Amino acid sequence: MVLQSFIQYKAFSQSADVQRLSTRSVKQPNGPSRAASTLVEQDVATGGKRTTDSAAVGAVAGKEQLEDSRSRGVGDTAAEEIDEERVAAKEKFGSDGKDEFLVDWDGSRDPLNPQNWSWFKKWSIVLLVSQIAIIVGVAAGIDSAAAQEAAARFQVSEEVMELQTAIFLVGFGVAAPFLGPLSEIGGRLPVYVITLGAFCLFEVGSALAPNIQTRVILRFFAGFFGSTPLSNAGGSLADIVGPTERTFVFPVFAAAGFLGPSLGPAIGGYLGYKVGQEWCDWLMAIWGGAAVILVALFMPETFAPSLLRMKALQIRKATGDERYTTALERARKDTPFIQHLRHAFAMPFKLLFLEPIVFFVALYMTVVYIVLFGAFEAYPLIFEPFDLNPGEIGLTFIAIAIGIGIAATPTPLVYKRYLRVQASLRQSSLERATNKDEEAKSGTLKVPPEERLILAMCLSWLVPVGLFWQAWTAYASIGPWPCIVAGLVWGIGVLSIFISSYQYVIDVYNVWSASALGSLTFLRYIISGGAIMWTRPLFMSIGTHWALSFYGFLSIVMTIIPFAFYVYGKRIRSWSRYALSPV
Repeated sequence: MVLQSFIQYKAFSQSADVQRLSTRSVKQPNGPSRAASTLVEQDVATGGKRTTDSAAVGAVAGKEQLEDSRSRGVGDTAAEEIDEERVAAKEKFGSDGKDEFLVDWDGSRDPLNPQNWSWFKKWSIVLLVSQIAIIVGVAAGIDSAAAQEAAARFQVSEEVMELQTAIFLVGFGVAAPFLGPLSEIGGRLPVYVITLGAFCLFEVGSALAPNIQTRVILRFFAGFFGSTPLSNAGGSLADIVGPTERTFVFPVFAAAGFLGPSLGPAIGGYLGYKVGQEWCDWLMAIWGGAAVILVALFMPETFAPSLLRMKALQIRKATGDERYTTALERARKDTPFIQHLRHAFAMPFKLLFLEPIVFFVALYMTVVYIVLFGAFEAYPLIFEPFDLNPGEIGLTFIAIAIGIGIAATPTPLVYKRYLRVQASLRQSSLERATNKDEEAKSGTLKVPPEERLILAMCLSWLVPVGLFWQAWTAYASIGPWPCIVAGLVWGIGVLSIFISSYQYVIDVYNVWSASALGSLTFLRYIISGGAIMWTRPLFMSIGTHWALSFYGFLSIVMTIIPFAFYVYGKRIRSWSRYALSPV
């Protein structure tokens, strides 16, 4: 389907495991290879109690697949099923759980394992994924700045035109828990190509829409399919880097995701003002189409179970033995497809309503997104006293983008702190290690997830500061610059909260992180979509100063959350059946 996926499939035919097995197997005319037949004979001779000593050389079934799945968060249901299959293998074949027909990586340094790819290749993927995040983020806000021109063209009020932005965000939220698990079925790469392609088609439809009703419907589906590449992106990053490297890589992606909504009005303001709102949609369709081509040509598949399935296919092709399968293939063999989907779809909602960490982080992120996306409607009212045209109002969002960029600059300091904590834990674990304490002896104790909250604890207070600053400097006698700079200030706080929250949830829920992040996406986009509709009435009823102050007071209350989890997070995790065990 896509170039890099085909190249990866062919590469597995040259892997060490496939080469060893193909040279050792002598195919029979109407049966499995001689090696496989010998193993069957051993089964009969030992009464089905063959041990791991009879394992075929090269068809290794190490422990890396489950460990990698958990450390990367490859997918909730996928990792759970791999876990169950490992337990079954352990019971059947011995204490180490090895099975010669279970296909896994060729050791921990397998070059075909995404975790072992070069940093050049990894950063290429990060930049491609970040580009997609920018595109979809820009699409969310680009039409809002051109609403005045579009309202006149469609002969409706500006309040009605707000629906096009609100419904796009609702589409984002609705899609996340339902389409997010698709990558567990066919891999991440097909999801990118298909859904991003569908996003482009619906953007073309929006540009050609003859009336507001058609436009609103098409914008919903553009948001619906635009959400999937974005929700898939976190998994792609987790596929290629571990928790330590993610400390450095994730802020780059996060900054890209927030740059989109802040740059959208800046682009749409002038584009809609000069040539019409339909060109906002044409721009997104062209930009998205270019991204589809880049992804199809240059992005490789990163989802480990999908890659191991390619390897299993090559082994089966080389040996003629259909018993070579991956852990996930085995786990799903007897599981109805509908049951798998039902389980995957239910998990985000279970975590949202049963897990305090997920619920309160989602609540905090929702407030942050209300501030960010509410600005689409609030900024024209905030800057109304300064007599700016739509294009100039759109440019004021650049200050928010600059603030978001500044928020990513402490990343090296956070990374160094994470390494120091990691080294300190390793040293202390070695000092108290005993022969019975293998985990401590190996120095593999993990850094507590609460370390991820440091950035939010340091910078989240900038959100209320920026909002109050903006609220009480929005006077014609003062000038627009204090209001513009205030947007930069709360922009720093917004991204710091996002980086800390997402990394914290990923570390806490590990195998279940995809569903937990789906919960966050669902709640914050559904409610922020509603915020688009209530922002203008709120600001017009109580005034700009008190409306911004209301958001400021609300954000002050939310600022307590990272501090509370930093202190009590370990205890809360001990109550959970899904969270990482307390460390």
